[in-house]
Amino acid sequence: MAPIIHQVRRKFNVSISETADQDTWRKVSLTCAIASNERLHIEQSVQAILHYIQSHWPQEEIIHQELEII
Repeated sequence: MAPIIHQVRRKFNVSISETADQDTWRKVSLTCAIASNERLHIEQSVQAILHYIQSHWPQEEIIHQELEII
């Protein structure tokens, strides 16, 4: 997971970390925080991050995603 976290943080300038399932083998939960004053920017950033992960680490499966805007 460290390479994914490092590359996403560097490329997209977001906060990202493992937030759950650290003790579960072959499963991890990542949380990413993005600050913006425009909802569209957040949504586009999330989609870009997901696409980046899927294209650079095709062996990893994203089984769930959730977006919360506060």
